[in-house]
Amino acid sequence: MKTDLSHAPAVAIKTFMDWYHRRKNARELADLDPAELARMAHDLNLNVADIVSLASQSEDEVSLLDRMMILHGIDIAEVRKHMPAVMRDLAVTCSRCEDRKMCSHDLTEGADAATCDTYCPNAEVMELLARK
Repeated sequence: MKTDLSHAPAVAIKTFMDWYHRRKNARELADLDPAELARMAHDLNLNVADIVSLASQSEDEVSLLDRMMILHGIDIAEVRKHMPAVMRDLAVTCSRCEDRKMCSHDLTEGADAATCDTYCPNAEVMELLARK
């Protein structure tokens, strides 16, 4: 039985570019004056560790929050527009989650919201947003 490797170059390129962008973001943050990074964190109402964590996420990790919100029937654009602080808090909580691999797998495999809610630290907020 032959394995289809026709998509392998595209996957390798995407993986490399994802790694490159995460490293670039990390370098840019490392190059900032610590006081400037602290001011940036303060302005965003975050701590420095959260900024570093958010900047180092892969493309797949970044998409998990949007995918989870869609699964719950939440209008992402409306939340971003009318509740930016809630959106920021959701993103930070998502970036701290230890179950991102399970989340990615479940979302890819078509799990329902109830299944994902068993481990998602944003589940309660998602349920509230879905009711609006």
